[in-house]
Order: sequence, then structure tokens, then C-alpha cells
Amino acid sequence: MAETKLRRAGADRVVSPYVIGGHRLAMALLRPAVHDFFNHLFHQGETEEALDVDIGEVRVHSASPLAGQSLVECDLRRGYHLTVIAVQRPDGSFIFAPDGHHRIQVGETLIVIGKAESIYALERAHDRGP
Repeated sequence: MAETKLRRAGADRVVSPYVIGGHRLAMALLRPAVHDFFNHLFHQGETEEALDVDIGEVRVHSASPLAGQSLVECDLRRGYHLTVIAVQRPDGSFIFAPDGHHRIQVGETLIVIGKAESIYALERAHDRGP
């Protein structure tokens, strides 16, 4: 109910701690290894066991060398040690676990996972507006 009111008031995104907490509890019970992975991922630096992993995004602009290439041609795994886990299309929809033949289009956003410094390097190289 509060989410509906906030959206009507103009909010683009609404974060509900109750929904987030409910999902985390369910994941901890049903998929404990996945829960542990995300716990390590999102608590980076807070524990000695933290993974050197982060999730980032790179929006593909018209001047980007990524535009028009397939994921295989970009070879972000070899060049940056990153894995594309999803692509957000300009309409907001997602392609989860895209195959290597997905051709990157202007306006798409690549969701990548890997070391933080690799994500920053990719952003510096490709996340420039027109």
C-alpha cells in the first residue's frame, strides 16, 4: 500500500525493508549457499572472509566500442576478467545470463560481476555519454 502511494507521488523506485528482509530469510532457508555468497558480496570489507567481488553496470552509448559487438567479440572475460550476468534493455526489461551471441545495442546496460577494480576499469573505458 505504501509503495503504491509513493509511486503515485512520483517515486521511480521504492525500497521496502520488509520485502528485502523476507527475501533474505527465504533465501537463507531455501538456498543457503546462495545466501552466503550474497552475504559475502554485499558485506565486502566488513569481514575477513569477504570476497573481492562486486556487481557493476555499464551503459552502452552510441560512441561506445561495445555497441554493435556480440558478447563473444567484446571478450570482457579475457580483457577485464568480468562476466556479464544480465543485460538491461532500454525499455527496462532484462536478459538474464545472455549467451555470447547477444549483440550489444546502444542504450543497453551490461550488468557485470567481477573484481571491483576491473569494473571501474571497464566503466572508465566505456561508460562515457555521447
